[in-house]
This record gives sequence, C-alpha cells and structure tokens, in this order.
Amino acid sequence: MNDFAKIPPQDIDLEKIILGAIILEPGQFDILQKYLKPETFYLQAHSKIFESIIKIKNTGAPVDLIILTNYMRENQILDNVGGAYYISSLTSNVASGANLETYCQKLAELFIKREIIRLSHESINKVYENKDIVDIYANLVNSLDSLFDFKLCENKKISDVMDDRLEHISKMEPGKIIGISSGISNIDTTFGGWQDSDMITLAARPSMGKTAVSLLFAKAPIFRQRKKVLYFSLEMPGFRLADRILSLETGINSELMQNGNLTDKDWLSLSDTAQRYRSANFLVNDESGLTIEEIRAISVLENRKEKIDLIIIDYIQLIGFSFRDSRSTNDQVSHISKNIKNLGKKLNIPVIALSQLSRDVEKRSNKRPELSDLRDSGSIEQDSDLVMFLYRDEYYNPETDNKNEIEIIIRKNRNGRIGTDTIYKNDNWSYISDRPYEEWISERIPEF
Repeated sequence: MNDFAKIPPQDIDLEKIILGAIILEPGQFDILQKYLKPETFYLQAHSKIFESIIKIKNTGAPVDLIILTNYMRENQILDNVGGAYYISSLTSNVASGANLETYCQKLAELFIKREIIRLSHESINKVYENKDIVDIYANLVNSLDSLFDFKLCENKKISDVMDDRLEHISKMEPGKIIGISSGISNIDTTFGGWQDSDMITLAARPSMGKTAVSLLFAKAPIFRQRKKVLYFSLEMPGFRLADRILSLETGINSELMQNGNLTDKDWLSLSDTAQRYRSANFLVNDESGLTIEEIRAISVLENRKEKIDLIIIDYIQLIGFSFRDSRSTNDQVSHISKNIKNLGKKLNIPVIALSQLSRDVEKRSNKRPELSDLRDSGSIEQDSDLVMFLYRDEYYNPETDNKNEIEIIIRKNRNGRIGTDTIYKNDNWSYISDRPYEEWISERIPEF
C-alpha cells in the first residue's frame, strides 16, 4: 500500500473514553490538560468538543453535559460534531477513570506519531520544490525536537527539591567552582562560574572589546576544565576569529599576521599555539545570517554527537529574523531572545549572547551603560539571568589614568550580586586578562 494512503496512527475509542470521562468528572480536566490539546484528537469532532471544553473552563464556568451541549449549540457547532445525542453517548463509554492518565499519555503518543508523518511529508515536498536545504533541515529538526519537549509537569515537594540541592552542595569542594569557568577570578569566585541553563548577555557599544572578552570566556573552560565550547561567529569569518585567538595567545599584533611581517620567533610561537588548539574542543560556526531556529538545530545536533558545555553567540542583532511578515524589530528580537533562553534550558548549559547597545549611551555625560540601553527589545533584559556591560574609560577620555582597563559592569543578576569588576588589555589588543599586562609581562607567567 502507498504510504500516503495508510490510515494515520489513531484510536477513536480512546478519544471517546477520555472526552466522556471529562464530561462526567470535570475535576479530571485540570489533571489531564497537560497531556492534551485540541489537535491531539484525530477525529475533527472530538477536537471541536475538547476545544469547547477549554473555552468553557477559561470563562470560569463548570463543565457538564448540559453546559457543554448548550455552549456548542449557541456557537453553532453542535450539529457539526454529531448533535446532542453524540455528546451524550460519549459518557456511556466510561467504565472507570482509574487509568485515565495512562490513556491520555497514549493519545499524546499517537498525536506525536502523526506529526512525525506530517513533518516528513512536508520536508519531502520542500525537497522536490528545491527549497533551501538549510531551511528544510532546521525546520524539520526543530519541529521534531519540539515534539519531544512534551513533559509530565509533576508538582514537587519543596523538601525533595531541598534534599537534592543539599546533596549537590555536599559534593562541592571548597575553592573549586561548580560551573563553567569565565577566566575571571572574581566572577568564578563570586558566582561559581557560569551556571547551567543561564542566559548571560554581554553587551557594549562598538570598540569596547565584546569579541575579545567572549574569547576569554571561551578559552577558560576549554583549557582549565577540558570543556566543549560552540562559538557562533555571525560577525566575522572564522579566519579573522583565528587571528584574534592567535594574537591573544602569543601577544603578536594581529596586523603583523595580516601583512606577513613575522620573525622566526613569531612563527614558532604561532605554530605552538595552533598545535595546542588541536586538542581543544572548541568549535566555530561562522555562517552569517543564521536564524535562531538554525542555531538551535545546529546546537542540538552537535550536542547529540558529544555534550556541549557552553555556547557563545556573537551577536544577537546579527541573528536572522525568523518571521517573514511585517512584524516589528522588537517582536523579532523578542522571539530570538526567548529562544536563546530556551536553548540553554533545553541543553541545560549556559549560553552567552553578545549584544549591541543603543546610541543613547553616547548622549549622556556618564557613558557607562544601563539596562535601558539594551538595543531593540526589553525581552533581552527580561530573559537574561545575568546582564554584563563593558566600558573603557580611555575610549571616551583619552587622558584618563585608567588606560587599558575594561570595566565589566554587572547590572542584573538573578542569583547574586551586581557590581563592577576590572580586566586588562594592552595597547594592541594582543593581551586580555584579569591581571594587568605590566604585571604579567614582568613575571613572564603564562596565563594557564
């Protein structure tokens, strides 16, 4: 038999039992709703009946046979589902509500199977229509992946949560961070590093050092903890990112690499650094214009190969818009921000997202950024667990005493303090660390 002619996975009798039980015992609805939505039901009439039950419940009214029948009659959908007799007949199929939750789980599984079939057929059609392969892949992977986000939303006793937390704390070693190292001692000591599922936003105006600092954040877990980092470089191509890393590791001005004016000693230093990174679990994706759905698909697929420990995205405003309609930039960026947060929660890892700031910063006498300066959407602030800004006083005040200093200003932190830490660079950006360059160069101590 042709696959397209097969009857999709479904169980009409099971649907009748579930609807009948809800009509007879309305209290069951609140328990079962987490498994069901109108489209979970294969029969269109059953989908309409369940949708009507939801709408009645949303008004605060109780649901019983008479109220449901009258509601559907008033909204002119009663005859379309078989009339009052059919709704009444649903209740005759219920023998006991003892296994109702199991029935709903089974119905949800049948719905997922039907969706897999539908999504597969859609992808096949898109292939024949010669649609973009990256879009086909991203949409398919994300849609399939979202089907299995279905969770049993059980309530937990707070005492059980406390016991789990105490067990976790008891395994901690004093002085050892429990999260992903940031490469900055004060942040690691105070916060315990970046924590799982957190969205960390690193924002600044141009020339403040966003990319350089993000590479410090990437480097620390790779070498200190042997972690796997996935870096989305939407702004610069991979070879430019490699130049930045080589410069920061060796202290060689990146301009010398670009014009080839290198000494034998420079070449030896660059070769040693490249050799060191061969064993580093540091992945870079430099495809421009990726949508957040494509970033999610790439991340999920890579995580299935081998667990990712940290994702860095450079930067939010360069992520391609998902919606092709006339929605505002604010709506588009809100969608991106929420999905960055959801990506961290799904993979249970920290995600660091770089962001631009609005030009309003330049209009103030004090150029240190505020939360209100986050560009394009308030959702970035809302979704972030930690918001950090970068500020270099010498950029605005060339005669300052704070040359080669970068302030990391923490304006929001759901789980701890806010305040300012300082890291340091040198004149040509070939050094960045939480130790002043002069101190480091005088001792000639490698950073790691």
